[in-house]
Amino acid sequence: MLVTRTNGHLLSLFLIILISNVSFIGESNGYLSFAWRVEPTLDRNEYSPGSEGIIDENIVNTGLTILHIYQTIVMFDWQKPTGKWWYVDVDIEVDPSERVYLAKFAFEIPDDVTPGKHTYEVGLRHRHLGLREGWQDDGLQWSTLTYEIFISEQKEAKLKLLNMSQTPIQGEAFYVGDMSTVSYRLKNIGGAVAKQVKLELEIPPGEEIISSTQSTSPKDLDPKSVDEWTIQILGEKPGNITAKIQLYISENKIDETDFPVIVSEPYLEIVSKNHTPGEGEPVYPGDVLIVKYIMRNMGSSTVKNLTVLPEVQEGMTLIETSKPIKIEPEETKPLSFKIKADRSGEHSFEILFFNSGKELPSYRAPGTVLVSENPVWMQIFKQTNYGLLVIILIIAVIAISLIILSRRRRPASVTASKELEFCSKCGTQILTHDEFCQNCGNKLH
Repeated sequence: MLVTRTNGHLLSLFLIILISNVSFIGESNGYLSFAWRVEPTLDRNEYSPGSEGIIDENIVNTGLTILHIYQTIVMFDWQKPTGKWWYVDVDIEVDPSERVYLAKFAFEIPDDVTPGKHTYEVGLRHRHLGLREGWQDDGLQWSTLTYEIFISEQKEAKLKLLNMSQTPIQGEAFYVGDMSTVSYRLKNIGGAVAKQVKLELEIPPGEEIISSTQSTSPKDLDPKSVDEWTIQILGEKPGNITAKIQLYISENKIDETDFPVIVSEPYLEIVSKNHTPGEGEPVYPGDVLIVKYIMRNMGSSTVKNLTVLPEVQEGMTLIETSKPIKIEPEETKPLSFKIKADRSGEHSFEILFFNSGKELPSYRAPGTVLVSENPVWMQIFKQTNYGLLVIILIIAVIAISLIILSRRRRPASVTASKELEFCSKCGTQILTHDEFCQNCGNKLH
């Protein structure tokens, strides 16, 4: 672990003597001196810039009192200007004259460190058991000894991964049809050009859950230079696999990393489904059936390119589908398609949903349309080139017939007689066509 150095050196301690096998010696308030020696061991003789290393530490209690060590520290000479060091937390008690294993350090050599001999120091945070006061905290104590480490000059190309990024990011859903991008940011910490650097994705044989669609073309990387390589991965179908990302220099594989992938279907809800003609209404050959869906994204990630597409058989024709839609979580949007009935009969078809051109198998659904025979007049209209003319003539004949009938039913007009007639016998007013008087019975004509 790397931390910033504080101003903790020897406080309230009395320096007695420095001998060849003692790295630190001091005196407690109880007049019992404490002293120790750390024995560090590097995992190899030399290191290159940008490399990693290990230090194993043993400690010898050369004092007269028990030590309780709770942190051990290593600081290299290139860290001093920044006030940083590497440290490991421990919990170890060491009796006088006892030698015990202390800790294992993992450290990194900076890319820009100057080749050659360098030094490092060792420090401890500890307590000691006083004669009268009991346990007393001594804080951070530094050894008076220094140790050497050799940094070699890197004459070959050597790549260091500065950053690895991925979209969708960790924790976000990777849906069927989605594209994932993996990026490697690399630095050449060596002393030679890294030629034809490339990144490849190795997919286990027989797995069709993902595919690699595109990657950065091989390119050179000069010493101390930084560049980026990417791989694009397509989610083909639901499932999970562990692929491998491989790094090459001049066709030689120099690194391989496991890359677990989980591909899932979007979590969608069909809020409603409507179609015209409606339920119970007849469908005739030539009619267009319109089906509309309202979709809701119930998942936590965006569905980027959702479409619906019916798979029709002979007797039906796909006319139109709506454009792909992008649905945010909890958002609702419509999808639709139009199919034409070509001939009568019962026709089956499959309704398929896709994300970015990849089918979502869980949402596949069957559909059926019953197409009725056309009435005779509709058949004439649709099957002949003179259908419209025939319809116009029929309408004209009906209109003329209605006019004639209306004239026949009109009542005849009655012309009122301008002269009045009376019975010659009793003088009662009579009608012109009467033969006898309605009052006295006298024959009139």
